[in-house]
Amino acid sequence: MSAPKVLSRKANGVASNNAPNDAPKAPRTKAAPEGEKVVVRRLPPAMTEDEFTSILGDDWRVGHGKVDWFSYYPGKVSQQSVYPRLTFNDRSEC
Repeated sequence: MSAPKVLSRKANGVASNNAPNDAPKAPRTKAAPEGEKVVVRRLPPAMTEDEFTSILGDDWRVGHGKVDWFSYYPGKVSQQSVYPRLTFNDRSEC
């Protein structure tokens, strides 16, 4: 009879026959975002995205220089209202 073959195990419990592939991976690097992330909370429950952007003006629309992304989470009017929330990346200089 031949000697039993020893298998190495990875951290997740899966058997591995490829010991050289266990080398750690290099960490991924992300470019630092320009500007500041701004979160506007506790807006009136019935306020829509169009109402909010009309208050800010055209300079604050996506693609007009000051904002490069925009996210709006609508509210809900009820006995326990859910307030809308708005998040965007402000690229304007302070």
